[in-house]
Amino acid sequence: MLKGAPGGRAKGYPFLKLLEIDGMTCIHRARRLEHALNELDGVRAEVDLSKGTAAIYMQERLPDAALRAAVCRAGCTVVGAGADVPAAKTGEEGT
Repeated sequence: MLKGAPGGRAKGYPFLKLLEIDGMTCIHRARRLEHALNELDGVRAEVDLSKGTAAIYMQERLPDAALRAAVCRAGCTVVGAGADVPAAKTGEEGT
């Protein structure tokens, strides 16, 4: 569902944060969550309903509190969060 970046690659978004999400029970909720995350400045999000995850690509690192607040606005809950990693190290940043 990542907008403007085919194949799950976010060119120009060098940081990646992976979140485990609870409460994402249907495609409507997944799209609502993705939209809430994409409203944050410098963010492109890819939500995977079947895995219950959100991959958040950022131009600059954002505080976890800002990401959690966006998830909450979409009616979901963060149940786990990975460390911020450079997207290039995961092979996710476009060239």
